[in-house]
Amino acid sequence: MMDVAKLYDRLNERERVSALVLAMVRGDDLETQRLNATAPRRTEQRWHHLDRVKAVWCVAANVRIELLGTLAELWHSQTRLAWATNNAEADGESSNDLDRHARLWRAFADVCCWKLSQLQTAWRIVAERMGVAPEFLNTFGDCIALRLTEARLADNVPTADAVRDRLNEFCEVGETIKLATSDSIAAGWWEMFSALND
Repeated sequence: MMDVAKLYDRLNERERVSALVLAMVRGDDLETQRLNATAPRRTEQRWHHLDRVKAVWCVAANVRIELLGTLAELWHSQTRLAWATNNAEADGESSNDLDRHARLWRAFADVCCWKLSQLQTAWRIVAERMGVAPEFLNTFGDCIALRLTEARLADNVPTADAVRDRLNEFCEVGETIKLATSDSIAAGWWEMFSALND
């Protein structure tokens, strides 16, 4: 072991990272500490605002991912709703199961619309607190599907009570339904920003 320890200072970046990852996989904290302690140090000059820029970028990327994920869920639920509705209509007298499927997918679509609207508002809140324009999200590329959906969202967002009423059919008796709000979502994103910006 002493011979290997004498070579720690000669490891190049690739060798050190490989050894470090192997030590982490083994759970060898002592080896991890040795590898880190013997690594050459670099002195770098960087902009004083770099950490804040990285934090803004990470939060915005997370927001974009959540928006696109929710959009995919919305479009999926709308497709399933159309399928269930068409099957119910094709049967003439719709069966209770198909009718229930249609109601379930309608509830899911409503939840997605609600969540998209809350995500939009939360982003505006956090962008303002971070001191960036909400349009910063556009730096991640244009998503026409998201743009078109958001444009029609204002006219189609159900109220929180309407969403809860739809969901109540599928919940256990006495179960309380809590919907995400823009404030709770914004608080989580702000916490992420604060942790990354420290």
